[in-house]
Amino acid sequence: MLYEKEIATCLSGGGMKGSFNMNIETVKTLWKPAPLDGKASARHWDGYAGSFAEKSLPTADDSLTLRIIKQQNLLPCGGRVLDVGCGTGRFSFALEAAGAEATGTDLSPKMIEKAAELKRRRNSGVELFNDDWSRVDLAARGWKGAFDLVLANMTSAICSADTFLKLAEASRGAVLMV
Repeated sequence: MLYEKEIATCLSGGGMKGSFNMNIETVKTLWKPAPLDGKASARHWDGYAGSFAEKSLPTADDSLTLRIIKQQNLLPCGGRVLDVGCGTGRFSFALEAAGAEATGTDLSPKMIEKAAELKRRRNSGVELFNDDWSRVDLAARGWKGAFDLVLANMTSAICSADTFLKLAEASRGAVLMV
C-alpha cells in the first residue's frame, strides 16, 4: 500500500534543497489530466504498433525496469503482474517467461492486436485487454488488490494523480512506474 508521506516526498523531491512536503489531497488538486481525446490518442499509438511489435523482448541486461524488478525482488515466482500501457506486450511476455502470470492492458487497439499475434506465436498465457486505464473499473474486472506487481513502464496512461493511485489500488504488493 502506498503511504501519503512517501508519495508526497517522492513527488516533491524530498531531501532536495527547496523541497517541500504536500499531502495527497494537494497532489490530487495539482496533478489533473489535461483534456484528451481518447480516440485520437488511441489512433496516435496505433501508428506505432507495427514497429513496437518488431522489437525483441527486454531482459534484465538491457532493461532498467527488469533489473529493478529482479534486484528488488518485486515479483515472486508465479506471482501476478499487471502491465499498464503494455503496448505490444514486450514486458508482459518477458515477465511471463520469467515465471509470472501476466496481464497487459493498453489504450491502443492496434497495440493489443499486435500483442495478440505475438501471444499466439509464443503460445503464451498472457491476458490482454484494450482499455483506457483512467476508465477501468478495477472491482468489476476483479483487479482490485489482485496483483503482486503493477507495472507502468514508459506509458502515457499515468496522466494524473488518480491514474497513479489506481496502480496502488490494483496491487497487493509492489508498484513500479518507470
